[in-house]
Amino acid sequence: MERSETTIELPRKASQGSYTSGRPGGPVTLARDAVYLYRSYLRPEQWVAEALEKISAQEQEIAEALGTEVAGQRMLDVGAGQRLVGMTYFGRKNDVVGIDLDVVVQGLDPAGYARMLRTNGANRVLKTLARKALLIDARGRRELRRQLGIETIPRMEVHQMDASALAFPSASFDVVYSLEVFSFVPDPAAALAETARVLRPGGVANHNFLLYTARRGGLDIRTIGYRAADIPLWAHLRPQQRHLVLESAYLNRVRLRDWQAHVDRHLPGARIRLWQEERAWLEPEARRLHELGELRDYELDELVTTDVSITWQKPPAA
Repeated sequence: MERSETTIELPRKASQGSYTSGRPGGPVTLARDAVYLYRSYLRPEQWVAEALEKISAQEQEIAEALGTEVAGQRMLDVGAGQRLVGMTYFGRKNDVVGIDLDVVVQGLDPAGYARMLRTNGANRVLKTLARKALLIDARGRRELRRQLGIETIPRMEVHQMDASALAFPSASFDVVYSLEVFSFVPDPAAALAETARVLRPGGVANHNFLLYTARRGGLDIRTIGYRAADIPLWAHLRPQQRHLVLESAYLNRVRLRDWQAHVDRHLPGARIRLWQEERAWLEPEARRLHELGELRDYELDELVTTDVSITWQKPPAA
């Protein structure tokens, strides 16, 4: 079996960072972090620009693999999310279908909220309603329209579905993509196999996600947006520091070597890119911890990588 080609990318954007020794977050710390997150939502121009930057880079990878611009394609967005930014971006020139484990409610849809309550529970409904009541979604959509130069965002075709058990027929899509999703998929091998199944021969898959062993891989809210965190570096990987981490979502904890194995099995010949925006300041810290006897089970590339991007073109039919 042909092994995947692994390449290392130069930083997309220069980053600097720092950290402190940190202590467990008490009520004051948690309140501060909640305020920080809320304020980040009040700056839609920033998070929309950052999201579009990533999606634009993803579009370039897909276009490179297709050998043509990403237009006129039948596309599947895996883990479309509540904001539907990727679907809106690609939907300007393509026919895009989305899936998500959560029910995605668009507009005034009481029946949709009832389905969300049955499928995803009261917490998901409350979070969604709070976001809408605070006009976070409305501001974000307005800013998305402005930055994309479009007048309206049309209603999207989004299905509640598991990425590991897609209900679509085989060879249904020209492109299958996801952004910041595969870190949370409980069975990533099955999801990759489903990606291969629903792609048409010659079609392209691109999955971009945060690596669990990255500095922010523990998904602590205090590390959002590349900011300095009041917790030690890689605390989620260090037994003595792990209790300091407040994970904000389920994580599958798949390491780089395991991603390589899954890709070799289900997407043979795929290219794996490692995005390492923070390597310049993280590598000396990682080496220092290695010298102190910590994190020796983790390679430098695992520790200094931020995102992983997997790109694969399905072989044409014989």
